[in-house]
Amino acid sequence: MCGIAGIADPGGIARTELGAMARVLRHRGPDDEGFALFDGHGPPIALRGDDTAPGLEALAHLDTWSQKATIGLAHRRLAILDVSPAGHQPMVAANGRLVITYNGEVYNYRELRRELAAAGHAFHSGSDTEVILAAYLEWGPRCVTRFVGMWAFAIRDQARGCLFLSRDRFGIKPLYYAQAGRRFVFASEIKALLEVAGVTRDVNTAAALDYVYDGSMPVSDATLFRDVRELQPGCNLLFHCEDGRAETNRWYDLATAVAAIEMPANDDVALAGYGSRFAEAIDLHLRSDVPVGTCLSGGLDSSLIVAYAAERVGAGPFNSFTAAYDDPTIDESAFARRVSDSLPVVRAHYVHPDASKLWNEIDRLVWHQDLPVGSTSMFAQWCVMKRAAGEGMKVLLDGQGADETLGGYAYFAGVFLLELLRAGRLGKFRSDAALLKENRSVNVWNEMGRVLYYCLPDRLQRTVFSRARVGSGFLTEDALRARSAAPPPVRIGRTVRESNILAIQLSLPSLLRYEDRNSMAYSIESRVPFLDHRLVEYGVALDSGLKIRDGWHKYVLRKTGESRLLPEVLWRRDKKGFLTPQRRWLGELRGLLQEYLGSYEWPAQLRREKIIEMAETDINNPTHLSEFWRMISFLKWLETYRIRM
Repeated sequence: MCGIAGIADPGGIARTELGAMARVLRHRGPDDEGFALFDGHGPPIALRGDDTAPGLEALAHLDTWSQKATIGLAHRRLAILDVSPAGHQPMVAANGRLVITYNGEVYNYRELRRELAAAGHAFHSGSDTEVILAAYLEWGPRCVTRFVGMWAFAIRDQARGCLFLSRDRFGIKPLYYAQAGRRFVFASEIKALLEVAGVTRDVNTAAALDYVYDGSMPVSDATLFRDVRELQPGCNLLFHCEDGRAETNRWYDLATAVAAIEMPANDDVALAGYGSRFAEAIDLHLRSDVPVGTCLSGGLDSSLIVAYAAERVGAGPFNSFTAAYDDPTIDESAFARRVSDSLPVVRAHYVHPDASKLWNEIDRLVWHQDLPVGSTSMFAQWCVMKRAAGEGMKVLLDGQGADETLGGYAYFAGVFLLELLRAGRLGKFRSDAALLKENRSVNVWNEMGRVLYYCLPDRLQRTVFSRARVGSGFLTEDALRARSAAPPPVRIGRTVRESNILAIQLSLPSLLRYEDRNSMAYSIESRVPFLDHRLVEYGVALDSGLKIRDGWHKYVLRKTGESRLLPEVLWRRDKKGFLTPQRRWLGELRGLLQEYLGSYEWPAQLRREKIIEMAETDINNPTHLSEFWRMISFLKWLETYRIRM
């Protein structure tokens, strides 16, 4: 896991800007620093920085280089595989014509290495980076279809005169870029791009107003920064350095991949197929040359990861990290403790987020996130990562992706029940509705209404939304009129499978951004085994009756864990989700919030009085609480990044 950056400009690049980009990304890779410069089609010049690892002192320092360069690559390394200097980046291929700067893990690198060695490629390190270079030499841009893992990388291809950028299937690893004429810059985080002249801090006004209104981020490649684009998940970008053309193409489509799967007709065989793929995903995600630990919330997903991983780590210890609270309505640490106590190799650690910590660290949290956050629950994860770093951890497993893939959110019950109604299965509809209410406390009428909301005309949708939410009250009348007239994206489909795909495409990206930035803020690589693409595709392809059955969401996952988890964890009826005590924190911070809001330099588009009124109110509605805290993070974002709307 690392930080990458680069600049291409036929008029010449400023090495000071390249160095500044690397410094901003230091938290992503404190173990090593490297640079590669190019002038035309000549060989790359490898250079070191202030933080370059021992053993590479023979390299000239970036600050001493005065010759013209038209392309520059930067790399900050968090050493996970082959921690020796042999894994230093930017890395040059054996033929000298390819150079890569890479962030991520290709977990099946051992298998690919054997295949590539048989084809005649030689290897000089134990890193997956070298395998990516050999794969590109052997298979070209389509090499990414063979990778199992998470990545964002850029390869300078001298022969083709281009930069080849790629991002993994689900966007686990970030990659942003900006272009002005023939000048092109890219980086792992937006803040690094802002170090380059010509990349402004100007806001994308329409997107920012949409965010204030309903919390939605752009679904295209746009961001809240006007000049900054995000390479979409499952996409490659080819930048032609000579004429400045940038071509983006989608190399992966989840719906197409799911449609190609032949699912067993027998339910037991299908369940076993999921279990075997999950076990393989855990095996691959444990590959590391440094210790691996895990986040543990006490819910099903993270508990199952811990149970499977604990079988595979030998004598241990295998460290787990949990956020705990003294409020029983949101605290799940008792379940996390039952899981860890049942597994001798697990060494459990607990952290206790509170209001004062939130307010003391919110500026730093927002800076690391690049963009506003949706609620205070991201701060709980922030605290978990901070504690893990204090224990010396460099790799943690986490449970992102299971809810989207297997229908874990409450609204999936509404989708499932409406599927039954459309199929004319009234008896099963009645029995399953009763069981969902009994086992998961699902308000089935509310959840079906949530689904049917997306069947309403756009104007009626907006009316219903504005009455149920308070976000529209944060904007002035002029700002409301200036919002994009485009209808909001449909986030729930007609079937469970369609809804799985939409959740992965529309809801998961923000969660993965929180995951990446929170972990990398503390130089930790977060791995998400539920997003092994083979597991995702198989899970989405499963019949909806294996995702929701007998009143249980994620039924297939519960069956997978039957022999490994305690029944009181496996068949919990009171799953709370990743919550924080937002109402109590608002009460405890009310004075500080009133002081902060009272002295804020308010943008003309925001209704100051409405936001201050909410800060003075005891808000009971959980959705409105999240909207308020989302607004606070938006204000902090404007302030932290010195943005004017």
